[in-house]
Amino acid sequence: MIADSKDTIRSRMIRTASGLWGFTDAQDVNSFDPVVGMILGALAEELYAVYTEIKKTDSRILGKLQDILFNQHGYNHMPAHGIARAKPLQPRVAIGETSQFCHTRKITRSINKETKYENKSIYFTPTTEIHLFRAEVKYLAAGEQLFEISEQYKEPAGTASSHIPSDLSKLFIGIKADPLIDRLDGLTLMFALKNKQYEERMLNALLSGTWKINNQKVVFRPGFETEPELPRNALNEMLKEENDLSFRICRYVNDLYRKRFVILENGNYSMKHLAQPDSIPEEIRRRFPGHILKSIPGDLLWIELCLPYPVTPEMISALVVSINCFPVINRELREFSQILTKGLNIIPLNTEDLFFDIRNITDSKGGSFKPLQSFESNGSADDGYWIRQGGVARFDSLDAAEAINHLTELIRDERASFALLGTDMISTELKQLDQIITRLKQRLDTTNANRESTPYVMLNSKSNFERAFVQFWSTSGEMGNNIRADSRMTVHRANEVDPNSVVFVTATSGGKRKLTGEERMNKLRRTLLSKGRVVTPEDIKALCYEHFGSDLLKADISKGTYLHHDHNKGLCRSVDISLTLDPRSTLSGEDLEQKTEGLLTRLKLESVNLLPYRVFIINE
Repeated sequence: MIADSKDTIRSRMIRTASGLWGFTDAQDVNSFDPVVGMILGALAEELYAVYTEIKKTDSRILGKLQDILFNQHGYNHMPAHGIARAKPLQPRVAIGETSQFCHTRKITRSINKETKYENKSIYFTPTTEIHLFRAEVKYLAAGEQLFEISEQYKEPAGTASSHIPSDLSKLFIGIKADPLIDRLDGLTLMFALKNKQYEERMLNALLSGTWKINNQKVVFRPGFETEPELPRNALNEMLKEENDLSFRICRYVNDLYRKRFVILENGNYSMKHLAQPDSIPEEIRRRFPGHILKSIPGDLLWIELCLPYPVTPEMISALVVSINCFPVINRELREFSQILTKGLNIIPLNTEDLFFDIRNITDSKGGSFKPLQSFESNGSADDGYWIRQGGVARFDSLDAAEAINHLTELIRDERASFALLGTDMISTELKQLDQIITRLKQRLDTTNANRESTPYVMLNSKSNFERAFVQFWSTSGEMGNNIRADSRMTVHRANEVDPNSVVFVTATSGGKRKLTGEERMNKLRRTLLSKGRVVTPEDIKALCYEHFGSDLLKADISKGTYLHHDHNKGLCRSVDISLTLDPRSTLSGEDLEQKTEGLLTRLKLESVNLLPYRVFIINE
């Protein structure tokens, strides 16, 4: 049944009744007996109420089905992400997920039909542990070109002598480092290309090369994650992947940006052994004139990269090298404590932003409450917690805010019926009740209580008067998107970081609210068909529709071949994905590129196919 409003239903009923009674055109309801008009109005009211209840029941059934069959985390809010850069106050420091940075942006908010401007604090944290060094990239040399670098900006500093042949298979990076740095293990380099058409070939060459620092061989590996001091526990990793949404999102973001980074392996690379008083490489001395060499400090750390194949001067000109960069996601750590009673405790997770995930819940003795999956009879006595969202999740009732809105409409619609009773007392009481309901509705509109249900934790405790310490993440959703590169952040929780040095290297993207409507259906359909894995071409299509949502019109899967960048591999087979976008789609430029990279990353994480994927965008 498709019903726009009660008036639309009533108009269709009048038109149908006019035809049944022999009228050629639809008659005005006033031309019929007044009883007929009342009957048609009552029927329209009831049909509209039935239609509304069917839609709400359908939505609740779908939500219940998702809650029963799948983990709720798959349908939660998603944080925005990007790459940031920071400088430490000490020679070498480590930062992790508890280090928080804040960006303030001006937003508009509509309150009582008035548009108001206010400042919104949006928090970001690193996705993994990162080592920061009090150092900066100063020079980049390759072929006939020497560039001087200041943060993200690169300017030509000199040109090699014309009689010396250029070698475009070697790259030299000069780094000015604090002499108090004890060792360089964990040093990360980030590569970015201003011209995207060279990116894949150039990054492949950078990640496949061999490395030296001041003519001493070192090992850089792709990525930016430091190796854990203790070996990973496979069981703990599996449990984290199942229950920890924050862990899964961080892993996805890390895979998305990993190809841009290399990290110096833990090889006990001491600064004493690598530093030299006059470290300018012999090849640079031979190529560039003396007046250029005089301006280069002699105590730099020169990283030499031997590429597997030569690159073009255009690639070198488009290349930007940075250190102390790391991926960040939009989340804020919130903490509070609460006294528990024996049995089941309801703990609301109040936040002005959107709830993202639980970090941990501990007791006063340091023990952790574990996440539980369901209310099983044999596990109900265990200490643990469940995360619930959307009120108390009753199957046959409305949320409190929806019930108040429904009551308001009911009183206003039925006011005339009550007035027929004709008593002054009932009329006065109705006026007072109407005023109370109006004030309550205005309060709900002001506080936005009817827009987001408060998530809560149901925690089972075996003892009385135990204090629980709760840490959870909140996110800003779509508000965290489109923060431009070079935008500054303040330090919120990171005393070891220079507060004036934290900036975004890339624009932020990827933030969105909880899945609704067609997005939930696409997610449910794919999960039912493929159980979260990508095996067949239909699984690939389902993932594409889920990832792009209403922006995608059609997805086609075919087999293809391409020339590999590695000269030792030649032609390789691939799985080609052709995506036709809806003409009404607003995706373009950088947003479309981010979406495409995100799809390739998800295919890499979820697919069992050994062949690489290629994505082609078709605009109709």
